[in-house]
Amino acid sequence: MTEQSDLSRYAHRHFLRHRAALRPEQQARFSVIKTDGVAPGIVDPALSFLKREEENRVPFVQTQPGQRSRALVMFFGLVLVLAVAAWYVTRAGSIDKYLPGVPPGKISVIKRDAYVLAFDPDHRLAAWVGYRVNPGTKEGPKGNSSDPDVTHQLEDYGKDWEMAKLVPVKHVSGGLTEKQLEQVIYLTVVAPHNRYARLSPKQALDNKITKKAEQGEVIVIRGPIYKGKKHRIANVVVPSAYFCLVIQESGVGSPKVEAYIYANTEDGVLELSTPSEVAKQTGLTLPKLLLDLENQL
Repeated sequence: MTEQSDLSRYAHRHFLRHRAALRPEQQARFSVIKTDGVAPGIVDPALSFLKREEENRVPFVQTQPGQRSRALVMFFGLVLVLAVAAWYVTRAGSIDKYLPGVPPGKISVIKRDAYVLAFDPDHRLAAWVGYRVNPGTKEGPKGNSSDPDVTHQLEDYGKDWEMAKLVPVKHVSGGLTEKQLEQVIYLTVVAPHNRYARLSPKQALDNKITKKAEQGEVIVIRGPIYKGKKHRIANVVVPSAYFCLVIQESGVGSPKVEAYIYANTEDGVLELSTPSEVAKQTGLTLPKLLLDLENQL
């Protein structure tokens, strides 16, 4: 009887210690265990069960640190994946917050893989074009082609004017396929330039933008300025000058904005300007964000 009592008391203590680990049906099954007078037929299964529970718990306890380590690795791995995804979204994200306003009426906004375009049907040119710079080495298709979303486009500006791209291939080819690069040669993002203006101030500006993109994320908004007597090539109004807003989103001192204007003439030079001056000369409504960045300069 003493041996049974000792076994019984051991089983009871063991049972109380592990009660929390037992399932409800297991607790009900062995709740009859008493400290004394328990028949061997009840004590033995109880002891066997409790010992099995104890044996089963050992490897679980031993593997807990490893499980926690794996959980931490999975957690931080997920955080890393989300961080990379956020970085990519930021890098390839929308440029809408920097784009000029579009007055109600004829001007239509066209969004493409390479850029966002506001087309002005009265001047038959882009009112502005915005794009995120992603330099690459692809040359892209040659020549120019009609924009499928716009009708009656002039395909030749004659010998006195160059057909210059407002979205240079070298600025965007890093993130586009050969098929997507066809958007860059649409006539809606080509504008008439004086030969000297294309080869000197515009080329200097394009090179400056490429170098800035090596320092961080860059967004460009550029377009025509019309002042004085308007000159036409067929139904296209030739701009008297061009503007360009260069927004550096990342890098030293970012975000910041620089504004440039160059005359569309033989003696045109690249001049540093301000967003507010660009708004004044173009009549465009620039977002407050750009004007705030100007005030920080």
